[in-house]
Amino acid sequence: MQPTDKSISVAGCVLEKQLETPIGHLLFLTEGNPYEEALYIHLLSSDLTLIDSIEISANYRSGLFRNFKINQPNALQFSFLDDAETWQLELLKSPQFNLLRLQYPAKRLHGKFWSRGLIRLRVSG
Repeated sequence: MQPTDKSISVAGCVLEKQLETPIGHLLFLTEGNPYEEALYIHLLSSDLTLIDSIEISANYRSGLFRNFKINQPNALQFSFLDDAETWQLELLKSPQFNLLRLQYPAKRLHGKFWSRGLIRLRVSG
């Protein structure tokens, strides 16, 4: 990656995890408020252009980013808000339409109902 003077602003205050992927950089940030926490997942291109963003949050719910594990080069899992739930994140090879909304309490930050994204997120548990 070439050095750059470019900077961008994204939601979140505390950098929990950063990964370099074939697509770009995957960032996990929290608000730093354990009593009403939010997790922001941002996918940035190698030139720091925001490609996709998802927020996981619920009013009056505390949360800790835990149990992070890489399953495959394009898939990982973690827990947040509830340790009994496991979030499965997959980076797609090409943007796909999000025909169904993300499962509560997740929401896509930059996009409407018919938006295309490279992050697929599901929760189980």
